[in-house]
Amino acid sequence: MYSKLARRCDAANRPGCTDDSIAKVHGYDSGMDDLTRAWATYLDVLAVEAPVTRAALLPARELDIDSAQQELGLPLLPDLVTWFGLHGGSGFTFDCAILPFGMALDLPDAVSSSMMRRRIGDESVDDLDLDAEEAEMAGSMVFTWRDEYLMIGEAGDGGGMFVDQRPGPDQGCVRWWDKVEADCREGYAAISLLQLITDLAPAVRNRTPIAGWVPEVVDGALDWDVAD
Repeated sequence: MYSKLARRCDAANRPGCTDDSIAKVHGYDSGMDDLTRAWATYLDVLAVEAPVTRAALLPARELDIDSAQQELGLPLLPDLVTWFGLHGGSGFTFDCAILPFGMALDLPDAVSSSMMRRRIGDESVDDLDLDAEEAEMAGSMVFTWRDEYLMIGEAGDGGGMFVDQRPGPDQGCVRWWDKVEADCREGYAAISLLQLITDLAPAVRNRTPIAGWVPEVVDGALDWDVAD
């Protein structure tokens, strides 16, 4: 499945565009697919502010959603299907750290990264002193990997970002994964993928903090410093 909107999001990104003009350039109106629209806006900002990073981002490819869901053993949230249809990942190059302190994963790498963490986890929720009902709710810390977690970004140090697909009011929140501390970092990177991508454009344009990180540009490539 390869979205026509994804092709349009990979089209020319013109500097100085407003959100409405970007929508027209990419061929959809302001009422359609907010995540795709936010992504197009972010790409436009990257093309101006961090052209090396924008050029390093791999183009969207055909998705095999059925195979991914079969391997994971659960369906993907609609926003995740949209997200993976918009790009082909960062290619594991630090020049393309398009997420706060992270490189975006394409769908196959997201699945393999998540399955690796699932396999090597040496704890389970049952082994921990947790309220069983709370442990099933999105956003709760369980100090281990859950099947409903899906990595979307790698930091290169064993950590990164994942989307919490467990049910509840915060289903779809974007959270931090740490190689040692697991999912125990307080607070979310964003309440949703849409919020994260929407907030990235002004953060990169204005060099303002987002999700605890401050974007900077070094030789045309996006880099991240810890926010004070």
